[in-house]
Amino acid sequence: FRGTTQTACCLTLQNGYSVVGTSAAADPDEFDINLGQKYAREDAYTKVATLLAFVHRELRELAP
Repeated sequence: FRGTTQTACCLTLQNGYSVVGTSAAADPDEFDINLGQKYAREDAYTKVATLLAFVHRELRELAP
């Protein structure tokens, strides 16, 4: 986002579900768009992993 240190990444999964990751530099003088993109992508992947862990546990609870 122009004029900020905020970066966002939207991952669209194969089933069409979207997950957004974000990052922000604490110091505007240290802002690096490439690092912002990297950390926003990592944040989105972490959120996907959390969702997958939730689904895995739910499926285990349903199993006989």
